[in-house]
Amino acid sequence: YGPSELRDPAAAYAHFRKGAELGSTDALFQQGVALLDGVGVARDETAAAGILCTMTITLGRYHCARMAIAGKARGLDKAAGLALLEALVKEGDRESIRLLAYYNLNGIGIRKNIPEGRRLVELDVAQGDATAMAWKGEMLEKGIGYERSLAEAVRWYERAAEQDQSDALLALGRIYEQGLRGKADPDSALRFYRRALQ
Repeated sequence: YGPSELRDPAAAYAHFRKGAELGSTDALFQQGVALLDGVGVARDETAAAGILCTMTITLGRYHCARMAIAGKARGLDKAAGLALLEALVKEGDRESIRLLAYYNLNGIGIRKNIPEGRRLVELDVAQGDATAMAWKGEMLEKGIGYERSLAEAVRWYERAAEQDQSDALLALGRIYEQGLRGKADPDSALRFYRRALQ
């Protein structure tokens, strides 16, 4: 779809639906996500699950797992959603690794499991994921799953900031603004905050 459809979500949805009818897997996926998010069409999680949970592509399976864990995928329970998500993690899917780490660290849909969350964050960090690097920085700063270390936290925030990861940039701005590493440095803080907004 082109620029005109980007300005008209309903037209984009109509193109996705037509493409799906013609056998396009990508169009079918986009149709499912549009239904899930309610973009260009009324939000319909049941219809979205009906599409996404029949797909074999990674993103379709990822969205299906999320919906099942949230209890929104008819015919799939939370355990099935977690099994699907864990299978995607074994396949190395970054989004699934990050989501399962988040669920473990926060006890969403499953019992809180900090060691498993840390293992998954480390797995994602090893793949070079900036969001995982920022999470590791936050965990080090707060002492969650690691021994508390502001110096190590800053090191991971800086690595994530090299990829312009906004949470890491905001954390560095806060650290410099509050002088957590010595004297407050409002100029450096402002530079990080501005980068986070770009």
